[in-house]
Amino acid sequence: MPNAVHLRVKKIIGQVKNIPAEEITDEQVLTEEIGLDSLSLLEVVVRLEAEFQTLIPDSELFRARLRTVEDLTELTARHIERERMESAG
Repeated sequence: MPNAVHLRVKKIIGQVKNIPAEEITDEQVLTEEIGLDSLSLLEVVVRLEAEFQTLIPDSELFRARLRTVEDLTELTARHIERERMESAG
């Protein structure tokens, strides 16, 4: 069962590309299948950062070699968890 992060990542991708989130699958390739270029990927990341009140540094974003929706979801979830741990002390 998809978690909240998973669903919200798909929702934001759908908003940026104007496609229904329900049509987005974890295995889809961000560039070829969904059609995200570098600018639209950055738009997705900025929206994710705002949505989850976290920061994904550009250096890590490019190092992550994001290929699929699942890759982006995992990267986002890691940063949410890191923020949670840092704020907990």
